[in-house]
Amino acid sequence: MIASRDQREWGVFGSLLQLAVALALGLLMGRLVGLDASFGFLWQRELLGPSPPLVNDLPMVISSLALSLLVLLIGLLIWVRHSGGWEQPAIGLLCISLFADAIPGLYQLALGLIVLVLIERVLRGEKIDYRPSPLLIPLSMVVLVYLTTFAKTRTPGAAVADFNFRMMFLLAVPLLPALLNSRRQLHLVFRLMLWAGCISAILGIAQLVASLSSGQLLTFGDPEFNRISTPLGTMPRCTGLMLHPNQQSNVLGATAILVLWFGTAPKSRLIASRKLMLLAFVLLSLGVFVTFSRSGWLALAIAAALVPLIRWRSSAFWYLSGLSLLSVFAWQTGLLEWSFNTVREMNASSADFRWHIDHLAIEAFSSSPWFGLGVGGILNFNNPYHLEIHNTYLQILAEMGIAGVISFGLLAGILGMRLLSRLRARVSVQDREFLFALGLASAVLLVQNLVVMFLWVKFLWVWIALIECAILVSLREQNATPPPA
Repeated sequence: MIASRDQREWGVFGSLLQLAVALALGLLMGRLVGLDASFGFLWQRELLGPSPPLVNDLPMVISSLALSLLVLLIGLLIWVRHSGGWEQPAIGLLCISLFADAIPGLYQLALGLIVLVLIERVLRGEKIDYRPSPLLIPLSMVVLVYLTTFAKTRTPGAAVADFNFRMMFLLAVPLLPALLNSRRQLHLVFRLMLWAGCISAILGIAQLVASLSSGQLLTFGDPEFNRISTPLGTMPRCTGLMLHPNQQSNVLGATAILVLWFGTAPKSRLIASRKLMLLAFVLLSLGVFVTFSRSGWLALAIAAALVPLIRWRSSAFWYLSGLSLLSVFAWQTGLLEWSFNTVREMNASSADFRWHIDHLAIEAFSSSPWFGLGVGGILNFNNPYHLEIHNTYLQILAEMGIAGVISFGLLAGILGMRLLSRLRARVSVQDREFLFALGLASAVLLVQNLVVMFLWVKFLWVWIALIECAILVSLREQNATPPPA
């Protein structure tokens, strides 16, 4: 049973906060009812046509939305009561949001709940085990360099909106280490990411089957990039619960490497059934395949090839010898050349314009080397395609200049050195497994960012925060363990 909390336990501020939240929810529901009364029938006709079938049996659009929100709210409250608090639902919504860009506002809701959980702990007099991270210094530098964009932009309103939206992603770096401070919580994050990733992968595979069956492209992606030309004809680039196939391949690929690492662990270190984890790896890999993201395929292949090399280092010679023989066989038989040409010819025009945009990045850096063109400035720099740079590293160089390179270089360098330092230290087997898994899975992000622009997506910043959380957890566990006699 969960003990009820009275006003004295929450404090005056906590009680006022609950009152404000309840009042806001009441006003929101009242507003939804008003919108339904004013525009519900009009929107129903616009969405369903003037004479839809069974029109008298269909609820109003806003009423359906309100009912769905109410069901989700009830489900969330049941989750809260079952788990004993808001902590697990907050972590769960955060993990789900990484795989569900198609659900607007989910990440922001999760971040808000995390803040409320931390406020609750403070109000109840609980100690928050928070250690300021060295990452806060380069993170602050990144924000300061970003602010120079406002001195160069032609559309300050849009720049402010983009800045506020992206800063929500960066907030994960200081916030998550304050919440995720135990090994149990890190394992919870892994399980939730595994479930969310498998659901999104299953949906992506279902989108492929439905699209091929119906002859229509049924994905959440924009029509401009949700299809690809292949030797088998035009194929849908399935997004699962994401809005872009490249981002779907990125989150599924990184999660797949986590699962593969844990699934190949010795029996004494397994945190779940080996068969289930290897099956999940296959499912996530299929989810990456149906995105038809060539960068996602390459990143997953490279990272997956590293897992056996590090997991079974004593057999590294034989493993590398086998890979070499397979490579020579594929080269001599022409299979390697055929595979390369087949993949290259998929949307060949797409690859062509990327080279032009990447060349623009070098020109942009030459014209403004110190602070770059400003974030998003490449869109108006002799850019006939009006597209972003498809290389995260060149994007930093062109839009944030030398100052941005130094800031992000310090961020990556400090994080990498801290990770390597913990791996070299005498940490527990469980912590070492998690640190190795995150380090290996980072190869997916590092490789794929060579040909995509993932600098301002939430998964990158949450991933950075997760690595920092794992580092801090290993430090806490080491300090809590008494030295040997």
